[in-house]
Amino acid sequence: MRRAALLWLLLATPALAQPSGSFSDFVAEFRGEALANGVSAQLYDSIMPALTPDPNVPNLVETQPEFTTPVWDYIDARVSASRVERGRAALSRNSDLFAAVGQRYGVDPYLLGAIWGMETDNGGVLGNTSLIRPIVRSLATVAWQRRSRFVEDKADLVAALQLTERNGGSSPIGSWAGAIGHLQVNPSNVVKHGTDGDGDGRVDLHNSLADALATSAVFIRSLGYQPGQDWGFEVSVPEGFDYLLATRDELRPISFFAERGIARVSGRPLPKPEHRFSFMCQPARAARNF
Repeated sequence: MRRAALLWLLLATPALAQPSGSFSDFVAEFRGEALANGVSAQLYDSIMPALTPDPNVPNLVETQPEFTTPVWDYIDARVSASRVERGRAALSRNSDLFAAVGQRYGVDPYLLGAIWGMETDNGGVLGNTSLIRPIVRSLATVAWQRRSRFVEDKADLVAALQLTERNGGSSPIGSWAGAIGHLQVNPSNVVKHGTDGDGDGRVDLHNSLADALATSAVFIRSLGYQPGQDWGFEVSVPEGFDYLLATRDELRPISFFAERGIARVSGRPLPKPEHRFSFMCQPARAARNF
């Protein structure tokens, strides 16, 4: 679970900026964009003008551990023996469902299980009202703040309003950043990839683990995931290796690393030479490389 969870962490880190005007000004200005993307005027006017900024969002943005803690320290703090044990028990209880999703969508069930454990402690936090709340207000606050992810934040707000319309005017619930359900999928990807995994005619990532797993599997495949291909692996590096090559922002072919003496610690062969990976290293005190 430790390694697979890294896939979900390699995301851009948002920075908090200053709003360019009042919240009510933002709501008025955003109306045209929302309506142009299929949100009805009736829904928008019944929800958005009555909103006020969520006062908790600025602190949550600035202190979210994924964004303020080095990735290795974050994983060490989040992946405990007790969490792994809970994850194994949860996977065992739902083994048939995970196997069926893996078979149908071609995504490793253990990858899905790792994400489930890291994101919501296997669904354990979904009933925590201090963490899980109606997302339209939070997303409106985040979009108004104009983070570096401003375009994505606006798209998620539009998607949240679209989902609200589908729900008969009831806002979906999720994290302050809008992530929904057991595996915390953002609203834009719920709209794009939402999948009815349990066959009840609805897509409900909060109350249906089957829907959450199916949607996440479809989303992961859309990112280019290839069945049977490793997301990554631990490697050894030779003396004198150039650690300036350690960046997740540039993908290089395996042949590039093989020529520089990198090898898998497990003794297994490297993937095909044309497959592209980035190189990540821990601080010297830990000396593990992926």
